[in-house]
Amino acid sequence: MIFTRHFSYEEFIRSEAAARAGIGNELPPELKTSAQFTLAGMERVRAALKSLPVKILSGYRGPEVNRLVGGSSSSQHMKAEAVDFVCPEFGTPLETAKFLAPLCWVIGIDQMILEPTWVHVSFTSNPRGQVLHFVDGKYKVGLA
Repeated sequence: MIFTRHFSYEEFIRSEAAARAGIGNELPPELKTSAQFTLAGMERVRAALKSLPVKILSGYRGPEVNRLVGGSSSSQHMKAEAVDFVCPEFGTPLETAKFLAPLCWVIGIDQMILEPTWVHVSFTSNPRGQVLHFVDGKYKVGLA
């Protein structure tokens, strides 16, 4: 079973879109190591955010779920490497992203994207420390 101190397997694979559509979103056995690595990264994110509760909005997405939600065909969510989250007690997604941006290398974040209503982070064994924001339908470098 995959879990860490503050994050469970169930919340990592939960998908409201999949539930509404009546499709499953189980993690394939070959992605369990990636999922555990990603949740360990989320523990570091949570610690950086003063150990405040972090709500996972989207973790693993199977290909069918990813298509359903309009995710990229190369989404790291399908590799169990990404999480979309909010931390309301810390602040808005913008405040959260601004705080985390200079810590990406320390935390081991591969990519952080400020989306309109959440923060996307991914974790790989060779992180890029990339910081982007989504505005006007495009991904742009930085948080400007």
